[in-house]
Amino acid sequence: MPRGVGVRLPEWPFTSELPSRNTCNGNRNLLIGELITSPSNARLKQIANLREPKNRRRDHLMLIDGPQLIDIAIGAGFRCKEVLLKDPAWKNPSREMASLLRHMDQPRIGQAEQIRWTPVATAAMERVQYGQQNVDAIAIAEIPDTSLDIFDEDKDFQSATLSKPLPKTLSGDIYLVLDRLEKPGNLGAALRTADAAGVRGVLLCDPICETWNPNAIRAS
Repeated sequence: MPRGVGVRLPEWPFTSELPSRNTCNGNRNLLIGELITSPSNARLKQIANLREPKNRRRDHLMLIDGPQLIDIAIGAGFRCKEVLLKDPAWKNPSREMASLLRHMDQPRIGQAEQIRWTPVATAAMERVQYGQQNVDAIAIAEIPDTSLDIFDEDKDFQSATLSKPLPKTLSGDIYLVLDRLEKPGNLGAALRTADAAGVRGVLLCDPICETWNPNAIRAS
């Protein structure tokens, strides 16, 4: 059977391995999973399936690679379900990893306190890494709603999306329109540039590349 076909991810956190509840500086909502040591671990196989675009679309979940990007995502309000932490990097954190781990002590209300933090042995972490990359952390996050429906001014935008409502008139704001963009890396670069230039929103017209491709996320 091809990888991912007929396999559906269960709801996070997985009930097959219930995490132990620990406290960290008084944070009683902190969830710490058991150390995963085997590359053939069933949960890692399910997470690895999210490398396939069809599985990301089906489950409305994406992977974010690297402690720096995960740190930015949590700070921006993305809803992370679980963060896999390479065990040696967790025990001896770099500056980027230490910045990510501060979310364990200072969770964002309604978001980070629900994150499950799971240590993973180095060999097992390679099972879910992207290509030949060597990353110390991988997050499973919800894909936010980016359809034009989110611009309905009657919706609760705090709970439905990270975006702000589109005004009835576009005068005074800058919007970037990308038509049939093919390469994920170019999409990420355009998003990064748009943010630096103060663009209010980005509209993708008939995009060929997938918005939540790992290359797009990394380049953004």
